[in-house]
Amino acid sequence: MHQRLQADRRFWVICMMRDPRDVVVSRHGKKLEDYWAELDLWKEMLVHYRRVASHPRFITVRYEDLVSDPGSVQAKLHQLMPFLNKTADFSSYHTLAKPSAGSLLAMRDVREIDTSSISNWKNHLPRIAGQIELYGSISDILIEFGYEEDRQWEALLKGVEPDISKRSKPNPPTWKIKRRHRFDRGYTAATMSFFCDRFGVPLI
Repeated sequence: MHQRLQADRRFWVICMMRDPRDVVVSRHGKKLEDYWAELDLWKEMLVHYRRVASHPRFITVRYEDLVSDPGSVQAKLHQLMPFLNKTADFSSYHTLAKPSAGSLLAMRDVREIDTSSISNWKNHLPRIAGQIELYGSISDILIEFGYEEDRQWEALLKGVEPDISKRSKPNPPTWKIKRRHRFDRGYTAATMSFFCDRFGVPLI
């Protein structure tokens, strides 16, 4: 994203930010017995996020805001990107969406937007305690992004037996992610340079 944003002034990024505690208790429809993501992957993606978050064409949307007030989020995006043409309300997603079979399996259904998944982590405290034991505290991150005002939430974990089991199909090792990113960066930079030269778009 960093190099693409530099190379293509018409390229925009919308990034979804979500409470990491809710992320690590999510399940995929393909394998409901497993939690889908580990906290280490969320922390690794945060490193990449910090690199581009201040770019004027990088927009952060909080998941919690989207499901609580989809109309306001849509209006904000339209204000920031006035070249977009509105074709439907975000709140009408469940009536208009035609996801692929794979997406339907992952989501388990096309549902009306609601807030029921916010703070679902409170129903999975052993999972949260285990992820923190495995990958370290997240309180500073939660405070930084406004999910908590202080560390008092940690009191919920006192006396909870940590679940330190990992998903049966682990996230890709860090070295594989970095290797893939190195290839993608080089390929993207070369491709964008070619097209910018071809169509007279200045690199910025």
